[in-house]
Amino acid sequence: MKASSRLHFRDLTTKDTQALLEIYSDVDAMKFRANPPVLNTEDALKMVAQATEAPSDGASKRWAVVRKDTQELIGTLVFNYHKQKETCTIGYSIGKKSWNNGYGKELLIAMIQEVNNTNCSLIKAFVHPENRASIRILEKQQFYQTDVNLPENVLTYCLDLPL
Repeated sequence: MKASSRLHFRDLTTKDTQALLEIYSDVDAMKFRANPPVLNTEDALKMVAQATEAPSDGASKRWAVVRKDTQELIGTLVFNYHKQKETCTIGYSIGKKSWNNGYGKELLIAMIQEVNNTNCSLIKAFVHPENRASIRILEKQQFYQTDVNLPENVLTYCLDLPL
């Protein structure tokens, strides 16, 4: 995945364990995330293991999101490609201390550019209805709401890509 102006993206490694624990154990920061908080080193190591065990065909991949200037891991992003449907589902989480710096927008634009290099014609993102910041970021990039899954308490946002 190509870098953005302030961020670069790389594979997660066991060296990221402590940073992942700090980011993903913050219950308040992760309250809109689908998965439970990472509460101990073992959980963080499982996250790294799952990211490194992703299928080699690139169907699903979690990347580290790192600031270029400090080399600090500030979050992760994930791509799930559904090749039969020509759809890609994306997701990202940013640690609380990196909020309100424009990283979400920058990260989303980089993700859209990455998906543009595939045969996908649709990007989907699931967002909690109370996650106003993520909804604003998605809508500013022309994502539109298509569905409400009340049992899971998520909204589906989509972006059509030119063929």
